[in-house]
Amino acid sequence: MTLQDPLFGGFEEVRGPPPALTAPFPYAGGKSQVAATIWRALGQPRTYIEPFAGSLGVLLGRPDPPGMEIVNDAEGLVANFWRAVKSDPDAVAEAVDWPAIAVDLHARGAVLMAARAELVERLEGDPDYYDPKLAGWWAWGTAYSITKRFPNRGPWIVDGGRLVKGAPGAGISREKPLFDGPSRAPGTRYASANLQPWMRALADRLSATIVHCGDWSQVVTPVMRSLTPVAVFLDPPYGAMDRNMSTYLLDSTTVAADVRQWAIDHGEDEGLRIVVAGYESEEPAMPDTWQVLAWSAVSNTANRHRERLWLSPGCARPGS
Repeated sequence: MTLQDPLFGGFEEVRGPPPALTAPFPYAGGKSQVAATIWRALGQPRTYIEPFAGSLGVLLGRPDPPGMEIVNDAEGLVANFWRAVKSDPDAVAEAVDWPAIAVDLHARGAVLMAARAELVERLEGDPDYYDPKLAGWWAWGTAYSITKRFPNRGPWIVDGGRLVKGAPGAGISREKPLFDGPSRAPGTRYASANLQPWMRALADRLSATIVHCGDWSQVVTPVMRSLTPVAVFLDPPYGAMDRNMSTYLLDSTTVAADVRQWAIDHGEDEGLRIVVAGYESEEPAMPDTWQVLAWSAVSNTANRHRERLWLSPGCARPGS
């Protein structure tokens, strides 16, 4: 039986392993479907840097053996997931494996929102710290949440062990699980027995990858770029003012512009290959020396045909 999923496409066997090494959760704005094009542009660099990690769709789609790899995400829930997978994949698999119980989206979402406040500080303060239960719960909730982002901020707070309505933005929003059609959740899409080897495969793939948590600019410094050639894939929260703001955990309309300006400033650097993702209308405009590739996302959003990749002069020209 083939299941059609709007994010993952068709799967020939529900109880089989994933068709390729992927994250066990969907991620709004992920670039796995265009990873092959990106890697044709980047070639085989000695250093690969991905400052906006998310689901690592591009890194996991790398066709050649990896060299030095540095990934980063400012969101603590994302960084904790990848650190936990690297450190204890079996515990993460156990936490991910849970059925679609709607009230658990609220209960677990409240725990995650509370932990999120200090999660980055704990990750930065202790290189050995990770929480596999939070990692698994976050992946599970992201997979089941109809919004594709989990948890979302809203008015619902825990008071005396009960979920009650508080001030706007003081807690979480009530989540609706994805009940219409095949679930995105790994425990449903794949047999539970496959979750452990799946997480172990991710841990093995990331065994030599540096997982950083902080501002994107910290991982594109000259020190990080010393082993050339260096490939940098930049996929910031899009700066288009008409994008759906509710899909972003970390919202900033300035990050995209800052990222694009950094790319422009370093686009001619020797040994540096840069690919920038964004919408066609974003500013500042990339120089004429950069190649632009148009592509369409599989999502059903109105903006899916506005997707663009900009390739610096040092990249190969897959669109030529």
